[in-house]
Amino acid sequence: MGHQKQYNLFFFAAEIGIVLVLLAAVVVTVKGETHTECGVAQTAFGMCVPYVMGQDPHLSAQCCQGVQSVRSLATTPQSHKAICQCLRLLMLSLGNIDSARAAALSSQCGASTSVIPTTLSFDCTKLA
Repeated sequence: MGHQKQYNLFFFAAEIGIVLVLLAAVVVTVKGETHTECGVAQTAFGMCVPYVMGQDPHLSAQCCQGVQSVRSLATTPQSHKAICQCLRLLMLSLGNIDSARAAALSSQCGASTSVIPTTLSFDCTKLA
């Protein structure tokens, strides 16, 4: 393997490691009645993080499975808001998301849901 490929692989692995550390930090800090659901939602949505951050050019099947899982967790108006806020906190911790990609996740994955924030300033309290 050439030095350039090793170098690129090293940095890709480092980026994934950083994302996982941030994900773990958010899971630990989020509190509330849906703490368990929040952790599950963040873990499921974690498969979409490289795509939403613009690091992965292709939407993966695992990401779409995660979107479906997030959708299935949001069964009541309260859970919609709580899971949305939980994912928004995750996105805030990541810092740089591609809003167009986040907004398109539901339709691209065939999962009609408004639970996934489309911007860092998304107002989850307005969800029904």
